[in-house]
Amino acid sequence: MLKEIEKLSPEEQEQLYDAPVMITILIGGADDDFDKKEREKAAELASFKKLNPDQPLIHDFYRVVELRFEQRLQHWLGEYPRLAEIRNPIIAKQLEQLNAILAHLSYDLQVELYKSFVNWAKQVAEASGGVLGYFAVGTEEKPWVELPMLHNPAEQ
Repeated sequence: MLKEIEKLSPEEQEQLYDAPVMITILIGGADDDFDKKEREKAAELASFKKLNPDQPLIHDFYRVVELRFEQRLQHWLGEYPRLAEIRNPIIAKQLEQLNAILAHLSYDLQVELYKSFVNWAKQVAEASGGVLGYFAVGTEEKPWVELPMLHNPAEQ
């Protein structure tokens, strides 16, 4: 799978590998309170995703994401505006660019990455809400959690 990603330009590769970080900031910071539970959940997801036996196509992708996750998270947190109402439209526009990048990959890889990104967003959203911190998406996160800026390749 990495060979397929390596065919992308260095800039496209960077955008693709940064997608989970951007999704984390988009969702975790949607309420202007990017809390410890959301950060921890995202770091856990980076590790878990590479081990998930249900998605073998993306193991290598998440190995790379895990290695650079914390460093890239700190980088992007320093780059983006602090207020979600300003920051989230910027991130959404950047994530929208993934549609063209994903189109260069095999259909199966597109589908797996898309599903994993949406699942990532949902899990970050649920990290600090609901019963004992699980199973709830806040009102600020709700418009973003389905990642409406990304096209579902399975529906095209």
